[in-house]
Amino acid sequence: MNNNITKSDSILKKRIRRFKSIKRGYYSFIILTSSYILSFLAPIFVNSKAL
Repeated sequence: MNNNITKSDSILKKRIRRFKSIKRGYYSFIILTSSYILSFLAPIFVNSKAL
């Protein structure tokens, strides 16, 4: 049996590498993920008392 796909180069790694090569999509993903995480952490940083 002759495999053309090596075990170290899985299809998931190829897809991630291809996604990272699309800079606009990669940076948008980073910004959206950061905003999502920040929205969960916002109640910790924001006090519930009025000024």
